[in-house]
Amino acid sequence: MKFSYRWLNRYFENKLPPAQKVVEVLTLHSFETNLLTKGKNPVFDIDLLTNRVADASGHWGISRELSALLGLKLNLPAIRIKESKQKINDFLEVIVKDKKDAPRYTARMIKNIKVKDSPLWLKEELRACGLKPINNIVDATNFVMLETGQPLHAFDYDLLAPGSKNKKRILVRRAQKGEKIITLDGEEKILDNEILVIADSQKPIALAGIKGGKETGIHSQTKNIIIEAANFNPTVIRRGSQKLNIKTDASWRFEHSLSPALIDKALDRVCDLICQLAGGEVLAGKIDITDFKNKPIQIILNLAKLRKFLGFEISAALVEKSLKAFGFQLKLVKPDLYLVSVPLERNDIFEFEDLAGEIMRYLGYENLESVPPQEILKLPAENELWQLTLNIRHWIKALDLEEVYNYAFISLAEKSLFDKNWQAKLIEVSNPLSNEFRYLKPTLIGGLLKNARDNFRFYPSFSLFEIARVFYQNQKRFFEEPVFSGIIARKERAPYQEVYNQAKSLITSLLSKLGFDADDYSFRPTFERQYDEILDKNYSVSLYLNNKFIGLIGRPKKEFLNFYKLTNNQLVVWEIYLLPLISEWRGELEYEPLPQYPAVIYDLSLLAPKNLLVDEILKIIFEAAPQYLEDIDLFDLYEDERLGADKKSLSFHLIFRDKNKTLKSEIVAKEMEKIYQALKKAHIEIR
Repeated sequence: MKFSYRWLNRYFENKLPPAQKVVEVLTLHSFETNLLTKGKNPVFDIDLLTNRVADASGHWGISRELSALLGLKLNLPAIRIKESKQKINDFLEVIVKDKKDAPRYTARMIKNIKVKDSPLWLKEELRACGLKPINNIVDATNFVMLETGQPLHAFDYDLLAPGSKNKKRILVRRAQKGEKIITLDGEEKILDNEILVIADSQKPIALAGIKGGKETGIHSQTKNIIIEAANFNPTVIRRGSQKLNIKTDASWRFEHSLSPALIDKALDRVCDLICQLAGGEVLAGKIDITDFKNKPIQIILNLAKLRKFLGFEISAALVEKSLKAFGFQLKLVKPDLYLVSVPLERNDIFEFEDLAGEIMRYLGYENLESVPPQEILKLPAENELWQLTLNIRHWIKALDLEEVYNYAFISLAEKSLFDKNWQAKLIEVSNPLSNEFRYLKPTLIGGLLKNARDNFRFYPSFSLFEIARVFYQNQKRFFEEPVFSGIIARKERAPYQEVYNQAKSLITSLLSKLGFDADDYSFRPTFERQYDEILDKNYSVSLYLNNKFIGLIGRPKKEFLNFYKLTNNQLVVWEIYLLPLISEWRGELEYEPLPQYPAVIYDLSLLAPKNLLVDEILKIIFEAAPQYLEDIDLFDLYEDERLGADKKSLSFHLIFRDKNKTLKSEIVAKEMEKIYQALKKAHIEIR
């Protein structure tokens, strides 16, 4: 943004230092500044910070910065308005339809002005800042905008449509769809309800905060004018400006959230200037529609906290000097504790840290000493979930599974696969990109089935896993939970038991890697009701860890397989909840010495009912309480009609060991006899 060196100099009794020095001071303490032109009237290009447009987009704002940083006394022009006996309320009424669109709207009226060319000094200052001179009225509004940072606009009062009771009327409202306006530059714009307009009783006369309309613009015969100074919603102005493809100095300022406090001085200043340039009389009073209260933000400033924050000692006197230089007011509440009132135009200051920043701007960041921190550095507490998922990824990838990443959403069509209980728990996205991303996913199984469908085009078999979060709601409370899910898929119709055993072996291997013993977990035919709609209960089991449900393994129901076009494939999926797993996880593995004595291995072949789980058989063997039984391995599973329609053959390695001596065969035989008796009681045939 351009600023005139000569213009800034007008506000100081003692002249500013050379232009190059001003550039250095502003760059070090306020904004990055460049010198655009030199000569009699150097021009600065100042890159204002976004949050400083409200107070620093005018020459007054920059002059306040320079006054504080250079210690020069500021001498802003006095404002003198002589009001006539006539009152503006007798000539004009203003209606703001929605104060959210226009938090503050003010207006003054000047009668009997004379429109003519502006004086040379005014033209030169406008041109230096990149604006084209028009006439003394328009130039005055532009000059005051560049001076104070507050945009202003002038309407020809006599060109406004008649209102009621011999008054003209101004309405601040949204445009109606299809309304048109011709702007000051002669372009016709078609409007809609997203555009905020200034209208008279019949039509739009200006694009609020953006550009005036030609029909009520100032011309050579204008005698009576209305001066508008307003504060508009920045979002509304930005959207309107983008939609109409119009960018102006006014719209840019409004987009950056101006303070309503700028209006008072700007409106009186422009009226004073117009009377100097064009004569006329200012009607008594002004229209001011607002809920804005001239009450500054107040912040507690604790000097002990400030010294710790800055990292060095600073005196109370220097703190007061720094903040007062920038216009802050300080009240000493008690020793080393101040109540600081923020200037109304500074809408970038909200908290203690902002005040600390202002103090350092005054002192200069280049003067800040480099001091090592005095805090004690501590290692962060271990994130158990992160460590667990890291371990799972490491071990599962070693078993030749590929990790997948899916979107956290399910589609409207997928919702129909779930029953009412599941649907009641679904969380609907308020603004979905499409129906494919309408709900947050309550399970990872659907995404893995999609992956399987897509991968079968290229591979006959594969194994995938995913670690992500599932989402659900309960009594209007939202929950998310980390889950480890996977799928083993074969294109051909392989025996289900073979694929199931592969998945189960993978899970047991993982639990073993995590430090759990075989007696810590179990697979049970009891089924969690919430998964009834997803997994076939006849081909699925629940996983319990220390009698706590943590997940399932099984085959998806036909409805799911049909939906994802996987009917002719053999699939086993699992889903394990990680939070209950963490609560049981030891985190660190326990090691024991290698055995000193050899093991004795017996083979055991059984004929058992087909619906009897392997885990139940293992439980029977271990509960027979053999003293030296160390481990059991299933090495063969066989099903055939010749065995019987409801029978299956299983073969196990039973591993016996005594930690203190070598076992004799006689002792092992006695142990095996205990096992035989327990199996016979369970009606399991020993082959």
